Amino acid sequence: MAAPIFNHLATLRVMPQRSPIIFWLLLAATIAVNSVVATWMSRSQFQYPGYVVVAGHALVLSQLGVVCIYSALRVMPFSIRVGLPLIGIVAASTASMSFAQTAEKAFSSWLGFYGLHAAMLMLCLWLLQRTRSWQHQSGVLRTWQYSMFHILVAMTIVAILLALVRDDLFFRGGQWLNIVFAGSYVVLATASATLWILSWPWLLRLASTLGIAILLGFSAYEVLLLTSSSAGSSGSSELLLLLVSHYLIQACMLSLWLGSGYILPITVPEQATTSAPTESTQNSK
Repeated sequence: MAAPIFNHLATLRVMPQRSPIIFWLLLAATIAVNSVVATWMSRSQFQYPGYVVVAGHALVLSQLGVVCIYSALRVMPFSIRVGLPLIGIVAASTASMSFAQTAEKAFSSWLGFYGLHAAMLMLCLWLLQRTRSWQHQSGVLRTWQYSMFHILVAMTIVAILLALVRDDLFFRGGQWLNIVFAGSYVVLATASATLWILSWPWLLRLASTLGIAILLGFSAYEVLLLTSSSAGSSGSSELLLLLVSHYLIQACMLSLWLGSGYILPITVPEQATTSAPTESTQNSK
């Protein structure tokens, strides 16, 4: 009898419980970084404002991604699962008002951009949780069942997004290119969640996340060169540095929070069997 029990316990890898102090220190560090970038952006005499705008936008995107990952992967009531990303979208749009060069429909444009980002990311994470690989790592079985209420909520979100994106400043010129870039941010966030749930050493997970960010940065650079009518070589190196930095900042912020132990599921079994807890059984606890 002792052997089966020992084997069962050996298959479980429980992530260490973190002290609340670490969470508040991590939150304080994030707020401090945001404050520094916001201060730099408010100074018109800053020598390289382009880099600061890139850093600010990457920070907002990655932090919204952390909120969406937490809402999608943790077991919680449906109202909180939908409410947290909505709060994050409004907060991100408000914070990004300083990026706008014109006040014309700036807030609604950011709402459409971040709303589309959050919706695509939540959809990708919803699909990811139902793959065999994710269930193998998390030990939580997610079914494909859905109710009429979920369909109504999805239709409402799609209708709101269509209304926002239709008059969005970001999708007026080169809308398909902008959608591709928005999709690349979703790919980075989804890949980060997939990597940080694994049992690899933290240095390998960090290196893999940064490697994907660099690859996406170079890919975005190549896409811009192919679609640009005037691909001059004077600003090519600076453009490449800006793009790679944009993805690397996102990867660092995502890795910082996903590796902290507060965002991803706590218990990570080696095998997810039919006896593993489902989302509904965990909600009942």
